[in-house]
This record gives sequence, structure tokens and C-alpha cells, in this order.
Amino acid sequence: VAHRRDDRVGRAEVDADRPAPRRRRGNLVRLGDLEQGHVRLSGRRFVEPVAKAGCRTFTVHARNAILQGLSPKANREIPPLRYDFVRRLKREHPQLDIVINGGIRGWDEIDAALASVDGVMLGRAAESDPWMLAQADQRVFGDASPPPTRAAVIAAVARYAAGEVASGTPLRHIVR
Repeated sequence: VAHRRDDRVGRAEVDADRPAPRRRRGNLVRLGDLEQGHVRLSGRRFVEPVAKAGCRTFTVHARNAILQGLSPKANREIPPLRYDFVRRLKREHPQLDIVINGGIRGWDEIDAALASVDGVMLGRAAESDPWMLAQADQRVFGDASPPPTRAAVIAAVARYAAGEVASGTPLRHIVR
């Protein structure tokens, strides 16, 4: 992971991935690894060099990882969320798209986050209640059309899954 190593690694990784300049570039990063000491995801050492190499979108997980001694489940609960850090990163780099990730569970939290960053990445909230996403077009993008019905969503997912399975994708990669 580039942010745990020298900033030249992040720059080299983006440079190596440059052949398709029209493709949107992004980076998913975590604040740091507490076992190695807190790694500050600073503009000078990570964001600026990687942005200079062509990356414009940074999805930042707002929780440090403790790689030794905590299970993945405990890592989702014990280290504190640092939304303040992600908001500060956006203030320091307004020209970049900063997307926040970590612990956001509902529309009130999504709305609050979108007041200070460019996007929100949902993980377990969308997994445990995928129907919450039916409101996304209206709430985030101002789409005036009514949201789809549950039956319409199920039919669309069934068509998608059938096409993927026909092309060789195991169904377990699509449904859970």
C-alpha cells in the first residue's frame, strides 16, 4: 500500500498505470497502520505526489488499521473513526475528489458527510440494507423520477445475474 511506504512508491504506481489517460484514476487509502506508528496521510508525502502523477480521486477510509492483534471485525469497531482528518484533507486539496469511507450507516450521516467531501463510499450499510440505495438518485443527484419498486430491482438483478452466470461468473460472486 503506497501510503505506508515512501511517497515515491505512490508516484511510481500511478505512473506505471498511465497508458489509458481517459480512464478515471482513483486511490483507496486507509489513514495508517497503528502497529507501524500512526501514518499521517499528508498532502506533502502522499496525496500531492500521487495527484501530480494523475490521480484525482482519493477514497479515504477514516479508520486506522491495527494489523497485529485485532481481527478484521475488531478493526471495524475498535480504532476510532477520524472523519475530521478526511474533511481536513478536502480543505487542503479542494481541487481533488475526496470520498469518505468508514462507519457511515444512513442518510443523515451521508447528507452530513456530503456537506464537506465529494462523495461517500458505503460498505456494510449497503450490504445490510441495500434498499437504502433506492433513494440515492433522488437524494444525491436530484432525480425527480420515482425510485424503482423492489420488484423492479429484483427483476433487474436477476437479469444481470443470469447474464453474468452465462458468461462464467459464479453466482456466489453476485449474491450473498
